[in-house]
Amino acid sequence: MVAHLDANISEITDPDILSLLDEIDHITGLDRRRFGSLTVMLYLGLSSHPDGAGTRRIPLASSRAIPGLLLTQTERIESHSVMQLCQDLAGRAHVPIQLYENRKLMTFLNAAFKNLADRAKRKRRR
Repeated sequence: MVAHLDANISEITDPDILSLLDEIDHITGLDRRRFGSLTVMLYLGLSSHPDGAGTRRIPLASSRAIPGLLLTQTERIESHSVMQLCQDLAGRAHVPIQLYENRKLMTFLNAAFKNLADRAKRKRRR
């Protein structure tokens, strides 16, 4: 089985993952259907930089969110596939998901995106 982070967006059929991507689309103004050939990992990176590479990172904000998974505390997420996606993302970003148990999924995603961007900057400096 291909991890959800490595799957193309057009290949995702899990309703919980699709629901999460729809919520991210709503906040960022992007339309994931336009980016079907991107992997979920690349799409998540694009969602934190909707104006393109080299622009300032824009964190997901609860003021623009619709009620759903993003506003749910990570410990209360019942979807196994969403939790697996978060654990895979946590592993790549080196952000322990356990530190975010009492916080919203949106907070975890923002921390993971920031950590990935910081790691990329450090890697370029070497």
